[in-house]
Amino acid sequence: MNTFICPACGTENIEGADRCENCMTGLRNLDVPRADATGGVVRSVMETTVGELKHDEPLTLAASATTDDAVRAMRDPTNNGTHNCVLVIGDDRLIGMLTEQAVIDALSRGVPTRVESLMTLSPETLSESDTVAAALNRMAIDRLRCVPIQKDDGGFSILTTANVLRYIAGEDW
Repeated sequence: MNTFICPACGTENIEGADRCENCMTGLRNLDVPRADATGGVVRSVMETTVGELKHDEPLTLAASATTDDAVRAMRDPTNNGTHNCVLVIGDDRLIGMLTEQAVIDALSRGVPTRVESLMTLSPETLSESDTVAAALNRMAIDRLRCVPIQKDDGGFSILTTANVLRYIAGEDW
């Protein structure tokens, strides 16, 4: 069992305790990562916003499109064939997101189907003001390689793991 020392009174407490057992000092925020307490790449991803990174223009399809349409769009050489997701737009708003993994799963079952039956409904978006750390967290939690970004002008872009890795690799830490 891990423990830590209360900064107010010096009492040893169980890791994760909200308050010191001795003096009742709040301990909840002590283990929250802070940019000012670190440096290098860790600090940078906590301070840099998604809007500062290069985004990809999204591929978009209607919900009625087929998996074949999605595969053709993802592999289209005019967009470098590098997209691994498609945003599904309906009534000028984001209604879903289709990932290449969902398409592969459907095609491996031999079931050509419509995008609407495979897409993630109402995917969570990030804003350009969210941090890179928030984007990485969203990608990790949802096991995604791309996240839709709601741009300040109301449009959408895609932030991919490749975009984040290019940012990290391009800096001199």
